[in-house]
Amino acid sequence: MIKILWVSRHEPLREQVEELEQVFGDVEITRYCDIVYSGAQLAQVFDEGEYDEMVVVLPVELIRQLVLVGIRPLKPVLHREVIGFGEVKLRHHHFERIIYIDYVSEPLIGE
Repeated sequence: MIKILWVSRHEPLREQVEELEQVFGDVEITRYCDIVYSGAQLAQVFDEGEYDEMVVVLPVELIRQLVLVGIRPLKPVLHREVIGFGEVKLRHHHFERIIYIDYVSEPLIGE
């Protein structure tokens, strides 16, 4: 059984669970809904819970912190479908494993 820490405010979709089962076999998914302040906080939860995988819906900086401590989380990729005025349905497309994050930025207003 593969233990997965699911870090998101949203429950996993049926299609997401099915893909994880297709890839890993039997899975046990535990949702983590607390506020995330740092990658170190999540790394501690991951280690203490002896999880095998982590699925994250987090800001890029928090994901970068996880990668820097050796965790390679999975990120769900969703497609948005507009189904009516102001209504959007999210459909699972696939998961991606985050290996490395690098970003370059600059101030919008010059220094």
